[in-house]
Parts: sequence; structure tokens; C-alpha cells
Amino acid sequence: MSLGLRDETHPDVVPQLQVNLTRKSADQGALADTLDTAGTIAYFSPGFSLRVARSAQFYGFIQILVYSRLDGYQLLPRCTAAAGLSYAFSPFNCGACADLSTEEATTMFKTPTHCSKPPSRRAALILVLATAALTASPVFAANSAPVRASNAWIRWLPAGLPAGGYMQLRNLSAKPIDLVSATSADYGSTVMHHTVTKGNATEMLPVARVTIPAHGSVAFQPGGYHIMLMQPKKTIQPGDQVPITLKFAGGTTLRVEFQVRKPDATGPAPAAGMNMRGMPGMGDGQGK
Repeated sequence: MSLGLRDETHPDVVPQLQVNLTRKSADQGALADTLDTAGTIAYFSPGFSLRVARSAQFYGFIQILVYSRLDGYQLLPRCTAAAGLSYAFSPFNCGACADLSTEEATTMFKTPTHCSKPPSRRAALILVLATAALTASPVFAANSAPVRASNAWIRWLPAGLPAGGYMQLRNLSAKPIDLVSATSADYGSTVMHHTVTKGNATEMLPVARVTIPAHGSVAFQPGGYHIMLMQPKKTIQPGDQVPITLKFAGGTTLRVEFQVRKPDATGPAPAAGMNMRGMPGMGDGQGK
């Protein structure tokens, strides 16, 4: 959606201002990246057009990013610029009308001594001279942490017992990032825990934050870090997908889809069509 204003007080120089709003839903399909494609962005776009000849106009504008809320990890320019030249061909039949503006020729056409055919709308040829991106270096989505999540799965337990959420988190930035919480609309309580073994005793301790080192990774796996999921708000069973939103220090978030596995599962389901059997070191040790 675009909203704009033009000031045509001086026809030779026309300033204009636009606000461009784009809302995109997540891609769909078997190979779609559903986590990193949805979002809303808004640009503030000032510009102008300058008449350089009777039938030619030079135009230019810039787009400045003023708002973004994107899912996952996406790239977008903070600022872009474009410039071009438009030329309008005259549709009139006689030389006298061809040298006039559309309004002048239309008025003259009302006199029977001129063109026998009515004037038609001008055909415009747009010659794009230049389109340049300014400070268009890749950036992280404004409300999304520079973290990638993979192999996200939940070990489901029957009778409403607490379930465990596991995943691999990778920090794509040059600074450490702290994961401070996890929430899900499908569970009433989600708490980060760390399983600690001391001698013959094993206990699960709540943790306030998990630090992901710069350009490093942290594994949430059985016997270590995990997300304890309690008080399910609906019937959840193996085969379902549960969305969990991870929140990081500074307020950035990441929405991750977790696949629900059976109680005896040891990891996420292998990708469709992938057969690990027969590969050295793989044997049958796939997640169930």
C-alpha cells in the first residue's frame, strides 16, 4: 500500500512524498522457508520530478526504512534511491498540435480546422537511467535476533506430563547473545532448564538465561539445556507442530516451529527421503 502527496504549484518542479507499506505472509510449500519470509516494512519516500523539455521529465526519489517487523532472519536495505527519465510521445496528427502540450492541443482540437482525430492519452516511454541502493548492506530484521534455530523438536509425554523442547541455536553475529525466555501459545508454562548430574543425583535447575557465544552455537538436548513445556492448552500429540517464540536480551525474538515426537524419540525426524542406513557411523541411530 502506498499513500502520497504531490505539490504541483510549479509544474516544472514537482516535489512529492510517499509512505510505502508492505505486509507479506510466510511462504508456503514443501520447500518454503516459512520461518524467515513473513513480515511488515514501511518506507518514507521523498522525491521530485523536473521538467527538462516539453515532453521529457527527470525524476528521482529515495526510500528510507522507518519501520520493520520481520520473522526470522532476513535481509533488507535501510535506504534505496532511484532516478530516471520519462519521455511522452505526442499522439496528435498535425505538426502544430505536436508542438503543444496535451491541454493546449485538446483546446485547439475543439476548432474544426485542426486534427480530425480526437487526442488520445499520451503513450509514455520510461527510460530508467539509474537505480542504486544506498547503505544497503545486509542487516538483521529489526525485531529479530541474528540467531538460527535448527533441529527443533519436542519429546511428548502422555497424560499431560511435562514435555521437553530441544534445538540447536547458532549465533550469526560477532557478539554474544543471551536467550532469556521462551513462550508458546500452546502451553501455559514454558521454563528453561538445565539438567545437572552430581554424583548419583540428577536434577533439573531453572536458568534465567543461556548465552550463545559470538559465531558459536548452543545445543538444547536431552541431559542438558531444554525447555520444559507444561500445562498444554489443547490436545497435542506426536506429529504436530508447536510454535515457540524465543526472546533474547534487548527484546529481539525468533519464532521456531518444533515438531512433536514420541516419548522414545532421540532427536528430530530425518528429512523426507533421507536414509542414513548404510552410511559409515550412522547405522540405525536415527531419531525415532
